[in-house]
Amino acid sequence: DTSMHARLLALYAQTLIHTPRAEAREEAAREALALATASTDPALLPAIASSVLYALWAPGSSSLRADLAARAVAAAAATGDSFLEFTTHVAAYTVAIELADPAAAARSLSTLRSIATEIGEPGMRWTVGIYDTFDATMAARLDEAERLVNANLELGLQIGEPDAFAVYATQFYALGTFAGRHAELFPIVEQLAKEAPTASPVRIAHAVICAAVGRADTARAIFAETQAVGFSDIPRDMFWMTAVVGCAVLAVELEDVDAAAAIFPVLEPFAAEVAFNGGTSQGPIAAYLGKLASLLGQYDLADDYLRAALATAASFGWEYHRATTLIALAQSRLRRTGALDPGARACLDEADAICDTRGLRSWAAQIEALRNRHVAH
Repeated sequence: DTSMHARLLALYAQTLIHTPRAEAREEAAREALALATASTDPALLPAIASSVLYALWAPGSSSLRADLAARAVAAAAATGDSFLEFTTHVAAYTVAIELADPAAAARSLSTLRSIATEIGEPGMRWTVGIYDTFDATMAARLDEAERLVNANLELGLQIGEPDAFAVYATQFYALGTFAGRHAELFPIVEQLAKEAPTASPVRIAHAVICAAVGRADTARAIFAETQAVGFSDIPRDMFWMTAVVGCAVLAVELEDVDAAAAIFPVLEPFAAEVAFNGGTSQGPIAAYLGKLASLLGQYDLADDYLRAALATAASFGWEYHRATTLIALAQSRLRRTGALDPGARACLDEADAICDTRGLRSWAAQIEALRNRHVAH
């Protein structure tokens, strides 16, 4: 039974996502995809697409996943099955965010909202709640995002969704850091990090929080452990980019030039993409390449990457990342020349307006610090 074989392979591949068996996961997913592609059953490809797309979610797979998502969405639409359409658009939305395609992301999210409203199935509404929370967080509508994430946790717990708290915790962490609530988050993340493996996103998140609350020595110690393990040993799954970008954040915050030089070539192949793990995003990868390049003294390259990141953030309406990238542009200019020229001051003024409107308190403080550094120079 080829159809059942393909479905079981796809499910098997999905169960291997959070295990060290990356090769087995990819092999099973690709075999399932080959069987579905060759099948005459028009519903088979969209039926396995979600599992296969998640199983194949790894660095370097974006083109393959984009092609599969497009084929699955078209095939699902042809079946007239709303449930198939929903699952394929869930996967297509994640691919669109990763590939920095705001138009495709908007189409998929609109379809997901429409189907969830029409059918009213609680699991669908919970899934849409994840993306509504993500959308509000990235747009720096922080009060709205907090209401959404709390309501979605309540819904997830009511329906027995096994990932309800994990998704909530991940999104609440992102929301809290965007709002500058690092001190509030610190004891929670510290506790979680005690049992987390070295180089895991949780350990790296702990180091980022430590750097933000003035515990630089602890942040350096955790970062050193991650570097000792090696970036190549970070599991190559949907959280790989989250972990590597977290390392880039630490290199920048700690002004670790050697680490910046090591991380830059790891991230560079993904310069046109967005860091995304299905629930949260650190924004355009170009922004981190720009910050790393600036730390390394490659200022022209830094400006190119930062302006590319700014364009991506603006195209999505991601006000948080627009503000942080504007600050990075001004900081790079100050690092290059020792002064804030009119263009750099304009970047800070624009970022300051966003921070004031959106309540991004920690970044407002950084803007003031940069202006004071300029005066000191």
